Amino acid sequence: MNDTKMTVARILGMLPTLIVSTGWLATAGWMPAAPATTEASSIPDFTQGGKKDESHDWTLGPTGAHGWVYGRNGHTAEARQILITAVDDGSPAAGILRANDVILGVEGKPFADDARQRFARAITAAEDKGGVLRLNRWREGQAANVEINLPLLGAYSDTAPYACPKSKVIFGGRSEFR
Repeated sequence: MNDTKMTVARILGMLPTLIVSTGWLATAGWMPAAPATTEASSIPDFTQGGKKDESHDWTLGPTGAHGWVYGRNGHTAEARQILITAVDDGSPAAGILRANDVILGVEGKPFADDARQRFARAITAAEDKGGVLRLNRWREGQAANVEINLPLLGAYSDTAPYACPKSKVIFGGRSEFR
């Protein structure tokens, strides 16, 4: 990644899924090194009544949902669940997700590593091919596979955000749920 692209992304507040899916935060040195060890008891399991702390929620991209992801020192590498905290009315996730749902994985597989990054990559893939985001949802003791329909935006070009049709649509404000 060249310095110009990183500077433009920083200035424009580039779409979080692009930042996560390309690894810009880690490779650009914008965050400290990930913690080496974890006490498993500190990571909440929402399927077993775990509780979130008071840290911020994440906007879950074009889904229109908001969620809490376990993190330590700014890193979410140990997170294996996403707790849904809100869903915007009229958004793609409305009627499919609701507060207190737990996302356990994507594409029929549980999160085996950073839930936030896997979720972002699944969004990017869905926007490129088919427009369907497939989630493993847990609600009130029941697991189910659900689908959220997203707009087809194509893939980011190698020159994103320059000469990139997807970036142009995003910066143009086509989707109010970004």
